[in-house]
Amino acid sequence: MSSINTANNGNKQTKTRMQKGIKKINLLIYYQNVGGMKTKLQELGQAINTSDYDIIMLSETWLNEDISDAELGLSGFNIYRVDRDFNISQKKRGGGILIAVNRVFQSKRLNVQLLNVEQVFVEIKVNDVFIVLACS
Repeated sequence: MSSINTANNGNKQTKTRMQKGIKKINLLIYYQNVGGMKTKLQELGQAINTSDYDIIMLSETWLNEDISDAELGLSGFNIYRVDRDFNISQKKRGGGILIAVNRVFQSKRLNVQLLNVEQVFVEIKVNDVFIVLACS
């Protein structure tokens, strides 16, 4: 037996399908290894803003503390990012990860630490289901 529950989160509808006690949640996720985000902000913004993504996950952002979240053009998203720590990696460029979650969902960063690895863990709540996202 299957049923569909729909929750309206602001202007976005998320469908949850129940099938034999298992909830299936439909999320639209964008992932890209951007290889340097600063030079690609305009084209990345166009790709993201022309679709209705729930979650954006980026690796190799090459960002640092000189770039604010507001400069990334991800309005409407909570941004969780880890920039390369040059004191740990000893590399001059590269690295960096980011998870952006549409603000219609409750989300929070989880404190999970593995040694010498750029990582971010985020918990999101979709309807009454909690999901953990990880990017490393």
